[in-house]
Parts: sequence; structure tokens; C-alpha cells
Amino acid sequence: MCDVTYLMLLRLIGIFVSVCIFGGCQSLSRYEVELNQVSDAVLSGQLDDALGLHERQHVTANQLLYFLEAGELYWLKGDYDQALKLWRAADQLVQAWESLARLDTGLITQDVGSVLINDKVKSYQGYDFEKVMLTTRIALTHLMMGDIASARVAIKATHEREAIIEGFRERQALFVSEEDAQKSYRIEDLNGYPIETSDAPDLSGLRNSYQNAFSHYLAGFIYEQLNEPSLSAPGYRKAIELRSNHPVLRAGLMGLEERIKRPDDGYTDLLVVYEEGLSPAKISLEINGLVVRNGGITYVPFSVPVYGARSELPQPSVTVAGDVIEFSPDIVDIDLMSRRSLKDEMPGIITRGVLRSGLKVSMQSAADELDESGVMGDLVALAAIVTESADDRSWRLLPARIGLGRVLMRRGAHHIVFRSGSSSRSMDVVVDGKYMLLFMRRVGAQWYVKQVSFD
Repeated sequence: MCDVTYLMLLRLIGIFVSVCIFGGCQSLSRYEVELNQVSDAVLSGQLDDALGLHERQHVTANQLLYFLEAGELYWLKGDYDQALKLWRAADQLVQAWESLARLDTGLITQDVGSVLINDKVKSYQGYDFEKVMLTTRIALTHLMMGDIASARVAIKATHEREAIIEGFRERQALFVSEEDAQKSYRIEDLNGYPIETSDAPDLSGLRNSYQNAFSHYLAGFIYEQLNEPSLSAPGYRKAIELRSNHPVLRAGLMGLEERIKRPDDGYTDLLVVYEEGLSPAKISLEINGLVVRNGGITYVPFSVPVYGARSELPQPSVTVAGDVIEFSPDIVDIDLMSRRSLKDEMPGIITRGVLRSGLKVSMQSAADELDESGVMGDLVALAAIVTESADDRSWRLLPARIGLGRVLMRRGAHHIVFRSGSSSRSMDVVVDGKYMLLFMRRVGAQWYVKQVSFD
């Protein structure tokens, strides 16, 4: 072996082992386990404890996640100013991603570190639906603060973000198809991967992995209050396109003209937003991919992220003054959107896993050849094993689903009861204003309730 090749191999092996050692904490940490501690505190209503636990988990590669999760915690506390501050910081990171997405620079191709070590060494950029939910959450926060004008700006940014994501994903799909045609291997089987978790029948009902009916319905609600029916109607219409089997959404569009022209008759148009649960956790699963490479067949071990089986949530109901109002509990199914996003990304994850596994095997063989004692080869093998972990990061404090209800109510005090399975929450609510938004979030046995009225 020539000296140049020898030095190149030594350098590559040195980089690999060094990154494993110095970046080990970040690449080996399990976000799913870390967030379980935070979510347990939320489930018990200890939001300050949850914030303290989350603060200690802040690492550079998880900066976006830190802002997203912390913003959610402050939102539940009712500290809208701090939630906005954190979510705006997160939005700046997403805007940086958008700037690159417009140019296709550094996004379609993956970081070298994700191929050499694992996907968790990359800075977290967020799932597409998380990027859209971020601006939607910002708009909702402005609404809760009574700032309709700022809510309008935020919800408009949501639509613009969807357009950027759509264009980028179309170009990415073309790039991937061209790359697939040039590969010297193809994946025949994923031995050990639970296909049923990514091939659920409900996944085919989603148009894509980022658009959701709630964001567009909220846009319709915001534009309606601003007396902009030409913008409100498309919002309601898009929500219907995305979730066509929900009467609540159809009623939003059908009654728009009548509501805008409605005089002040002592009634309030009440929108109920109900959120339940937490978004699903991913785990790292080691599988063997049956790979055909240059005419030969071999099993290549690598790790992939996977969700567990979908959990059934109870059917909630809303009763006002003894009457059950029409309510749709799953206008947005974030659990399902998470699985659709992972399914869409799986081809790239598998490709990087195959390349990473092959590269690690090659480095171990080279180390054995360079060091007859076997020490270097054992070190490379150990580093390869301990760093083979799939990326389990996601915005875990988002709800599992979002529901909507809407009813015209006479102004004044009303007794409202929410029920979800064996859990319930009753309250006396003063209904006021031309429009009113009542927000409910159930996490375990904890209920978080907020309301705001608009003239």
C-alpha cells in the first residue's frame, strides 16, 4: 500500500474515531428518553419542573427543538410573550432553511456526518408539518393575545411556507429519482422493519406530510373577523379539501356570508379548539437490509427510526347548557402526519444507512490491514457499533390531534362540559363579543383552558 493511501486511511479512521468520542454525547443521546421526563412533568401539571428539565437538555444541534418545545411549555403556562419570543427564534431558523430551500443549496444532499456517524449529528431542521405548525401556533398565540392584525401576518406566512415546502419537495423527488438510477445497489428487503407502522391505511388519506386543515380553517376564521371574505372563503375551502368528511369544516364555508352580514343580535360566534395528547415518540430500531450491490447480495445492518403502534384516543364531546354541540375531534391527526413524514423520508434514511454501514465495514477492514495487532480495527468496530443509532428527534410536545367545534351562543354565562373517555372538565364560561375562541388542551389528567373574545 502506498504512503499516500496509508495516510488517507489513517486520517479517515482518525476523524471517525474522534467524532465518535467528542460528539458521542450528542449522537448517542436518546431524545425520546429525554423528552419522556419533560412530558411526564407536563402530564402531572408541573410545568415549571418541565421547563427546568428541558433547559438542561439544550444542545446546539437541537436548537430548533429547544425553541419549539420550550415555547409549547410557556404557552401552556399562559405566558404568551415568552412563548412568542421562543417561537420567533425557532421561526428564524426555519426561515434560514427556507432561504436554502429556494436555492436547493445544501439541503438535497446530506451532511457527511450523517453518513459517517448517524443522522443525529446534523442540526435538527424539523419535519415539514412542524414548520407549518410553528407559524400556525404563532398565529394562534396572537389570537389569544387579542392581536388580530399580527395573527393575520403569521397565518399568511403559513401559506407561503407551504408553497416553499411544496416546491422544494418536488425538486427533491426529481433529484432522488435521478440518483436512484445511478446507484450500484438496490434495497430488496428490510429485515426486521415493522412495515405496518408506515403502511397504515389512513396514511393514503393525507394529501401530503405538511398541510393540515386546522391551519387553513384558522386562516378563514382570522380573515372572517377582519371582514375579508375573499380571503376567508379559500381558507375554509382548503380545510374542506384536506379533511372532506367533517361537517364542521363545511359549515364554516357555507355560513360565511351570513355570519359576516349578521347584525349585533346578542349572540357570539364561539370557536372551540380542542387538543389532546402528545405527538408520538420515535425509537431507534436496528434492521438488516438485503442489498444487491454490483451483482452480489449481502445483509447490511443499520438503524432506522420507527413509531410504535397507533394508540386509540377516546371520542371527546362538548356539552353547552345540556346540549351536545357538533364537534370534530380529529381535524388534524399529528400522530398520522408524523408517520407520513417518516414514510416520505425513509428512502433517504435507508440510503444513508446503507452507505454508512458499508463505509464503517470498509474502515474496519482497512484498520485491520494497517494494524496487525487488531487494536485499531477493534476500536473502529466498537465506535461503529455504539454510534449506530437512528434519529429519534421530533417536536414531542405537540398534541396528538386537534379538534374543532363551532356554535352560535347567546352572550352571558354558560356551563360547558368537555368529556374525553373517563376524564372530564366542566366550567362556567362568560360568552362575550362578536367572536370568541375557547381553547382546551388535555394531556393525561391535566386540562389547560384559555379563552379570548373579539368585538
